[in-house]
Amino acid sequence: MVSTSGSDPDDFTKISEGNYLQVPVNWTHYTFDLSSFAGETGYVAINYVSDDAFIFMLDNFKVTAEVDTPDELIYTATLNLEAGQYEYKYFLNAGWANGEWDGDPNRVVVVEGDMVVNDIWAVWNGGNQYYVTLVANPVAGGSVSGAGYYNENDLVTVTATANSGYQFVNWTNESSEVVSTNQSFSFNMPGNNITLTANFSVESPDLYNVKFTVRNLSNLPVVGANISITGAGNLTTNASGEATTQLRNGNYSYTVTANGYYAYNGSFSVANADRTVMIIMSPTGVEENTFAALTVYPNPFGNSITLHNAQKVRHVTITNILGQRVMDITLAGDERITIPTAELQKGIYLIVFEAENCERMVRRIVKE
Repeated sequence: MVSTSGSDPDDFTKISEGNYLQVPVNWTHYTFDLSSFAGETGYVAINYVSDDAFIFMLDNFKVTAEVDTPDELIYTATLNLEAGQYEYKYFLNAGWANGEWDGDPNRVVVVEGDMVVNDIWAVWNGGNQYYVTLVANPVAGGSVSGAGYYNENDLVTVTATANSGYQFVNWTNESSEVVSTNQSFSFNMPGNNITLTANFSVESPDLYNVKFTVRNLSNLPVVGANISITGAGNLTTNASGEATTQLRNGNYSYTVTANGYYAYNGSFSVANADRTVMIIMSPTGVEENTFAALTVYPNPFGNSITLHNAQKVRHVTITNILGQRVMDITLAGDERITIPTAELQKGIYLIVFEAENCERMVRRIVKE
């Protein structure tokens, strides 16, 4: 059955004779005339029906066409060759110009005795074709498409696609001249072979501004404080007690030192946004209050409470106005802690902080 309109069963027309063909026991060669479908795109189907579920086997299925070749286009050459394997190619004229195609692969013939080789070949007569070679630099940076043979003045479109972790830079020619900064661009094919290189570079991760604000217990700026960030270098605060750097996403620890103040250790995280790190330093020669730098906000609070400068707090307990414990949290020495409070009812609460030296502090907070 043949269809030139679609692949649904109703689209097909039976081309075999009779109501059906009896499936033979032995291999049998069948030939059907498709000349009425010449020049059309079609589908071929075989409808096999068996009440006994026998196996149906089909082999060497092909569609062929007969072409009358004028005598003037038939060439014959006889060669005397020893047995072996030979590579060859056809050329229109003597020499290496006007071959059936440029470069590899060659045709291959294995000679074992007297034999006849029938080949069909042709030479492109629409003008010379030239090749576009595309290169990705580096190879791991991405992929390129659009390479191949083109006629002179053909419109050629090439495209570069960066791999993960890389970004496209530009296209350059054999002389390293930039020919385009667009990932995909088009040009007219010149009358020669060309090589274009798509250049890629390692994609730089996003950087975010991190501002350190260093103050003392009197809320005055600490000038000249040294901030050492593990793995990210050192900073020095300015006249406003501030220092700014740019960091990638991640977790960081730091130490702040300044003349006349106790060293301050802390940690923070960068997560797809700029941030500010507040630091309160205690002067030396004065007994340091464990909770002097601790801040609790907001108050009144909603869905969360944030503790800042909480490095020395080891335990937090929240009780309601009746003294009933509603939250009990053990801390790990982080500088900044966020406590989720969405499940707490509106009202007045007491939050009790316990330090590593067993000091305690109680604050009154309100849930709105």
